[in-house]
Parts: sequence; C-alpha cells; structure tokens
Amino acid sequence: MTNTVNTSRAEALAAGVLGRIARELGAMLGHEMALEHARVEHAHVRPAGAGSIHVSFKLAFRAGAGTERHGCLLVPLADAITLAGFLLMMSDDAVAAWREETTL
Repeated sequence: MTNTVNTSRAEALAAGVLGRIARELGAMLGHEMALEHARVEHAHVRPAGAGSIHVSFKLAFRAGAGTERHGCLLVPLADAITLAGFLLMMSDDAVAAWREETTL
C-alpha cells in the first residue's frame, strides 16, 4: 500500500538530503557519486525486489523541534558492497570482484 500525499515535497527533501550524502560519500570514498533520481514512497511493506538482497539503512528526519519521522534507504547488495569496499580502500578490481557476490 503506497500513500502519495505530499510526495513532491517529500521527493524534494529526499533529493536534497540524498544529494548531499552522495557528494560527501564521494569525497570520503575518493570516487565521484551523484544522485540520479530520488523516489519517495510511503509503504507499509518493504519494497525490495523479489528474490533480491538489499541492505537497509534506517533514517530519521526531524525539522527543528518538530516530530521525528523514520524511513529507510534501500541499497541493492552490489552497490552496498561497492560502498563498503571503497570505505575499506580496496582497489577497483577487488571491489568489482566482490560485486559479483549474490549472497551475504
């Protein structure tokens, strides 16, 4: 079940936050990262692909002293492996080899 109320406002917020995260991660990893498109869904089920593995990062959003809202960032396994490999300063070849993994 998906709720589309305030989706454009939520997408603008997500694009700003995720764009900043991408720039900062890119600087930290030494690899350019850019946000291609932010998609926001309010779902009551976890929207991962059937039979695929995603790594989930819980996020909390708070505007000033306002109510805190929670969500998550789902990252496909291969991309999560890439981020982890770059954080561990592995070579591009080593990261490419690990990206082939399909199980945790």
